[in-house]
Amino acid sequence: MTGDLAEFTMLDTRQYRDDQPCGDGTSSTCTDRLDPNRTLLGSAQREWLVDGFSRSRARWQVIGNQAPMGQTDVDPTDVTSVFLDPWDGYVADRNKVLAAAQDRDVRNLVVITGDRHQNYAWDLKRDYAGCPDQHSGELCRGGWPPRRPAGLSGRGKFERAGGGESRKNYISALARYGGIS
Repeated sequence: MTGDLAEFTMLDTRQYRDDQPCGDGTSSTCTDRLDPNRTLLGSAQREWLVDGFSRSRARWQVIGNQAPMGQTDVDPTDVTSVFLDPWDGYVADRNKVLAAAQDRDVRNLVVITGDRHQNYAWDLKRDYAGCPDQHSGELCRGGWPPRRPAGLSGRGKFERAGGGESRKNYISALARYGGIS
């Protein structure tokens, strides 16, 4: 803890977790990832994290871990296809952590991850299975990155692919949908 400004909590998402579901990789059909008994953190570490949410008086709660917490939908269609190694392979565990943060009125939750050679900004959701309102647009339907506007390509990068929208318009679209403010 750094005064009352920020509390940093570092998690181990490799040592206590269950093996990846459905043989690892990516999947749009793996229902094992939804199993409420699967864990990325292990019950003792999850309880320790949640207890910390209750005790902290810090303005910012910062969690560091090895796995991206937001839903990573890699399929540009309406099908949800996710990586099974990070939190997407342990949906119930992620939902428990984010629900606990919300139930304990944790404000300003930030999750920092160093797993990929990409940059993301996510609006973390208590449960990605349902959208809280119909105006959440792309971010609610598919996680980050949202469906790329025509003309943009690359995995998490802004690359001009001839015609289409510019990076500025892409950022503007994200702001419109509540992805950034």
